[in-house]
Amino acid sequence: MSTTPRIDPVDQRLETGLQDVWHAVCPSGFIQERPVSLRRFGYRLALWRGADGQVHALEDRCPHRGAPLSQGVTMGDRLSCPYHGVEVRCDGVVTSVPGSPGCKLEGQKATRSFHVREVAGAVFLYNASEPVDEPPPLVLPEQ
Repeated sequence: MSTTPRIDPVDQRLETGLQDVWHAVCPSGFIQERPVSLRRFGYRLALWRGADGQVHALEDRCPHRGAPLSQGVTMGDRLSCPYHGVEVRCDGVVTSVPGSPGCKLEGQKATRSFHVREVAGAVFLYNASEPVDEPPPLVLPEQ
């Protein structure tokens, strides 16, 4: 007799978070130019500030070989993977594969990206169940 392990719905909800809503993930001061890695919504996230000071967030996994993008180098609105130098733009599109020019990854959205807003001293991410071009507005309650 085999029994399938029962997945606790509470544990599952805690792992993924509420979907299709904005969540505060860290204080604004925590994110600098150098990427940081956070675990939220069941993902490892790489967050960094671009040259313009705007916060960006990608899944912390290079689409080429799976290395953590947070250990790479910031290049404005892109992260360069520490392993082979694959460059991933803040929208998840691979812009360059230096070791293999013309690679089929170039120009592909190969990494999950997250919508980010910085409000009231906190960084908020939109936890979408499906990719969306534009998330709903972030509305905070009055203090």
